[in-house]
Amino acid sequence: MSRPRKHTAESKAIASKRKKRPRFKGAYLRAMTDTHEIYDVSCMGKDGRRITKRLPIEVTASDEFYLHECARVVREMQNEDAAANAKTFDDYLNAYITRGNLVKNSEMSFRCSLRGFGLDPVANTKRVEYIRHSGEYKQGTQRVKLKAIKAFYRFLAKSGVDIENPVGDDKIRDGEPRTRIPTQQELDLLFTSLDATGSQSDRLYARLLRDTGARGSTIELLKPSDMDADWTLKLFNQKQKKKMPLRTPIDDPETRELWTAVCDGRSEDALLFDHLHHDRLLRRMHALFPPKDGETLSVHSLRKAFISRLVHKGVPIDVVAQLTCTSPTILLKHYAHCSQDDINQIFRGTEKKSRTPRRM
Repeated sequence: MSRPRKHTAESKAIASKRKKRPRFKGAYLRAMTDTHEIYDVSCMGKDGRRITKRLPIEVTASDEFYLHECARVVREMQNEDAAANAKTFDDYLNAYITRGNLVKNSEMSFRCSLRGFGLDPVANTKRVEYIRHSGEYKQGTQRVKLKAIKAFYRFLAKSGVDIENPVGDDKIRDGEPRTRIPTQQELDLLFTSLDATGSQSDRLYARLLRDTGARGSTIELLKPSDMDADWTLKLFNQKQKKKMPLRTPIDDPETRELWTAVCDGRSEDALLFDHLHHDRLLRRMHALFPPKDGETLSVHSLRKAFISRLVHKGVPIDVVAQLTCTSPTILLKHYAHCSQDDINQIFRGTEKKSRTPRRM
């Protein structure tokens, strides 16, 4: 059984002094000297641990001075803790990319869009104004950048960062020039130019875009193991996070020969392409086909050409939509360039067929 603690004259003096001072939450009178009272002032940090700081107060100091100094020390500790545990702009950017599981090409494009931005609202606003009015960026590029900036600062707000969205709540509309569908003569000229001066991987990259109607970011995920023995290619669907085989195999003999040559000596899990193939193809198309009538040709034009070719040959809309991983409405409106009346008529016809009772 422990003995009761004996109070010395010093401990009694400390206890009586503590009673005289007004109570400040987190301040504890640790010791006393002839001239000073020694307090331990503590508060909770962001990570849940308790932070403590030693504060000497003169014995002759007033109660108001004591309360003011305790509050000042608490503020200092909170600011130091916030600075030590604060995430930088790059930390949030990496978290957004990791959460979205962005592929390499999309990640580089996203980082490029956020270049020059940070946690300073004034600098962010000036940067957005520069993007909109400098004339350095095309309308399509400007739209992509603004959408990326708006999405990221919305993510910051959800993460608890008190910062203003520099783009605002305005809807970002499609700008000019628009990507148009290339004619067959333009496609022939493009591939003739590639065959004459392009590398094997560049030629294969363009042919796969033309033959599958996939996006560039999808083609850049291809590996040698994605082609089956019957030349059926498996494409990775980013929305459903799984690979989906094409219904029709690759039947172009030039594409097959290039696939064999490019994959020769590579491991089964090695990526065949990167964003440099996209950039080289885009520069070539801009050199061959300058914009006209407010429209231009881009790498995405090969996807539009594939979809339009299938639609005009009479392939069912739902089949084309499944092949290209898009919805039928978006497919008809943005890729096949059908009017809204045509879209409504097609869907009304589809509903009538589905409601027709089967004959016994």
